Amino acid sequence: MRERAIADLDQLPDNRFFQEVAAGLQHVAENAITIDSDACALGNQDRPRGERILRAIAEEEAAKYLILLDAVRCQRGGSRRLAAHLVRFNQHLAKGLYANCCELRPATFGELRAWIDRDREQYYLDGPNDIDWIFRNSILQQREESFYVDYVENDGEHSWQSPQHNDRLRFGTFYKWSPAVIRLVTDLDACGFSDERALALVAEKWRPVEITDECHFMTLRTLNYETLKALEAANILREKLDDVYRRIVDEWGFPLYSLDLGEIKIPQAGLRERQERWTPDNW
Repeated sequence: MRERAIADLDQLPDNRFFQEVAAGLQHVAENAITIDSDACALGNQDRPRGERILRAIAEEEAAKYLILLDAVRCQRGGSRRLAAHLVRFNQHLAKGLYANCCELRPATFGELRAWIDRDREQYYLDGPNDIDWIFRNSILQQREESFYVDYVENDGEHSWQSPQHNDRLRFGTFYKWSPAVIRLVTDLDACGFSDERALALVAEKWRPVEITDECHFMTLRTLNYETLKALEAANILREKLDDVYRRIVDEWGFPLYSLDLGEIKIPQAGLRERQERWTPDNW
């Protein structure tokens, strides 16, 4: 048995590729929605730590759905772009970036790229003056703070980090509704996107499209609408309230297969130099 063999999907012809991806989408959607429901139950019982942990897992699972859909939207051919994209299925940072993107409304793909690059940084400066302290990548840090106890060093000071700290910061219900990535995946799955026939139409619509930095949100919205219409014409689209279709048109984001979603290495020494050079005049 060989685990994490997701990149092997790149070796399949389209008909088998769509079959396997459809099966994966169905499993992922069911798992994400179930875990999110369990998180809601813990929240209603005022058990914030378990709720946060399950929410983090549910968001990562939902992100895997979007990663698989992007694999279908990705052009195939002589390059290794699809295989390189598929390995993100098992990468915490990539899944976190996908989940975060569901909360964003960029005007263009270039604007989204800039936001993603900022969120990929290994370390960054923040604080009252924007340079006061060095922080680790926020996506990875928030995940580990929810899960684990750790002994950490920051600017020469050591301390214990525990999920219990976040329990004390909780006021009322942590989540009143499911995160955006869960809501989007629930809608996509409910409308029939986990069907292999739907995936063939998604590929037909999206693979010829070259997403450049100038690509505008309204272009994306038009493509989303045309995809829904194609599914409807093929009698694949499941009947739902108009609000569900509207959310898909407005919230199914740009494909990310062409972007680097790996961590950007940031030497802490360079950040300390910026701190030392800082003055109120150059704030």
